[in-house]
Order: sequence, then C-alpha cells, then structure tokens
Amino acid sequence: MGIMNKIKDAVNKPLTASTAYSMSKYGEVLTLDSLLNRFYKEIDELIKSKSTKGQFSLVFDIEESLVNKSEEIIKHYSDLKFYAKILNNKTLGDGLNGNYLFISWRNSLDMLVEDEEVYTDLGSFTLLEDYIDETNDKWNFKKGEVFRIVGDDPVRGYDIVSSTGIKVSEARFMISKMKYKMNN
Repeated sequence: MGIMNKIKDAVNKPLTASTAYSMSKYGEVLTLDSLLNRFYKEIDELIKSKSTKGQFSLVFDIEESLVNKSEEIIKHYSDLKFYAKILNNKTLGDGLNGNYLFISWRNSLDMLVEDEEVYTDLGSFTLLEDYIDETNDKWNFKKGEVFRIVGDDPVRGYDIVSSTGIKVSEARFMISKMKYKMNN
C-alpha cells in the first residue's frame, strides 16, 4: 500500500468517540501514553516553579483519562525519590471528589546528596580498614570503600556518602573514628 493510500485511509476512517473527545479536550488527538507524558511534563514544570519559590510539595488533579495509570504515576515519582500519594475519597474519606496526586520533596535531602547543585563536593577518601558501627548496621563499611565528602552549609557542616549511595549525617564524629586516606 502506497503512502497516498495510507493517508486516504486515515482521512476516511470514521471519527471515534475517543478521538473526538481528545480533539475537544486537548485540541489534538492524544494517545494515553502521550497524555501521560504531557502530565509528567506539567508536573515537572510545577515542581521546578515551586522549588524556586522555596515550596516543598504540590497537589495536582489527575484527570479521569489517567486514573487507571495511578500506580504507574506513583512509581514514576517514587523512583525519582519523591514522596507521592494518590488522594481521593478512598484514601481520605468521604467529601473529596476526584483524584489528586500529592508530591513532596521536603524530606528528600538524604536522597539529593548525589545532586551537585545541592552539595559542594569536598573530596573523597578510602577506608584503610573495616568500620563497624554498633548503633547502626547500615553504617558498617568494608575496607577499600570510597566515600565522597559533601556539603557546604555552615550550620549542618558536611556529610559523607558511600560508593553504594548511603549518606551518613554527623560525619565529623564518624570520620574521627575511621582509618582512611584522602584521595587526590
């Protein structure tokens, strides 16, 4: 079938209700995937805008076409280390009409240590022997593990981040007990 026949077939196809709805609502025909991508793009722009204003959360209407994608939406933002939750009358009780996406990044500082815009990289060091912390198993590290030293906040000081991504707050205390060598 030639290109002209394909175009002719597309033009001559009957208009479906979903195509008419999409054209009425969005001014163009959108697939569910392109609608979802548009949704993500709008949310990303809102997050950027709110972040520059010192805000740490947002609530956004989830239109009916995307309600069945709620789990995928939550996974998308959770994978990006946001706290995300669907708010509706099932999760909050009667009185709430519709479905809303709640996203917060207020407690995301621990997850942002890899972001160079948030922290200043102050160098790195390698452990010369195993480090065992009896108070917290996740802070047990093996000889040879490499840590980044990050931070520039005069009040908070700095943190260390292991090569496996574990962030350790109150790093001054811990570093004083470690045997290490600084890396160039």
